[in-house]
Amino acid sequence: MSYRARTSLDIMRGLERESALLPAARLLESPGLQEALGSQLFESVISQEALGSQLFESVISQEALGSRLFESVNTQLARIVEPWQDTFASISDWETSLTARMATLQTPWVLGDLLEHSMTGFAHLSRLSDAVHTEEPYSEAVGELVADELGEGVEAEQDDSPAARDKAAIEAGLNPDLITFPPTAYGEVVIAAGFKFSLPHSPIPQAIESADPDAVFDPIHGQVMTELEQQLRSVVEKCLKALDGEKWVRRRVPEEMRKRWLERQDEARLTGRSVYPPIQYADFMDLAHVIGQANNWREAFEPIFQNRDDLMASFQRLHPVRKAIAHSRPLDRVDVLFLFSEATRIFNALGISVLN
Repeated sequence: MSYRARTSLDIMRGLERESALLPAARLLESPGLQEALGSQLFESVISQEALGSQLFESVISQEALGSRLFESVNTQLARIVEPWQDTFASISDWETSLTARMATLQTPWVLGDLLEHSMTGFAHLSRLSDAVHTEEPYSEAVGELVADELGEGVEAEQDDSPAARDKAAIEAGLNPDLITFPPTAYGEVVIAAGFKFSLPHSPIPQAIESADPDAVFDPIHGQVMTELEQQLRSVVEKCLKALDGEKWVRRRVPEEMRKRWLERQDEARLTGRSVYPPIQYADFMDLAHVIGQANNWREAFEPIFQNRDDLMASFQRLHPVRKAIAHSRPLDRVDVLFLFSEATRIFNALGISVLN
């Protein structure tokens, strides 16, 4: 997949006036951008001869950057923000919000040779964050946007390098601009774009046999994924128990899966460990299969998640991330992006706000 034809100017120009640009000085409100550009600001990125003293006096002129940067600017910015214009009172408000988010970045966050893609990528990350934080994160509009930006989830081999995983994700449809940032700065970038988590503690599982008073369930372990998995287990048990009472596991879970849960429960019992309800022995993708099972979906989960195919795509994107966390492997940029975006959608669908 080639990089999409967008420019750094696309995200710095407003739609309200055909010729209106943000003052060039506002571009430099991000300390991380200033440091990243350094002396290149007047040398390789934008030449001193082109800008001269006008840098802080006026907008970037067409003569300075050439007509190429001005072609379809309004169309390009509109494409980024159009589905979410209701999020802000006006496009200029969104533009102001975007500039403010950039200004929080303190470390170098753009790739010098791909400056334009880092900047447009930040705009796309910000729009993605705004979209998945809506009250209906599995609406058709959000689903289309997420699919367009993230592509399909891909299974990565354990020994694949971060570069190989990035390449596989891009080949599966990921917008490469979303990860066109220095790897060391990516965590800060996605947080600045709006992916901030302030999570409630998930329901603490209570042992039903051989309770160990020293056993502690710490929701910090596994961070966002642990919270997500426990919240999904809780909603599956709650919704299906409401339909079939204590017999829900037998009536609502495929036989082979149910046997596997009960075998794990028996193993805990035989080894003298705390024994928890069967749902606590479900694998992450077990939860996807139970939720997506036709009768369960129709009778319990469709009102919550709205779109089964889209939800299953979320599980597919999260599954490799969940495996990496389970095996104490570090997450790369794609992993972080998928975790933050898809976890936010699921939490919001469950009515759990993750914003501060």
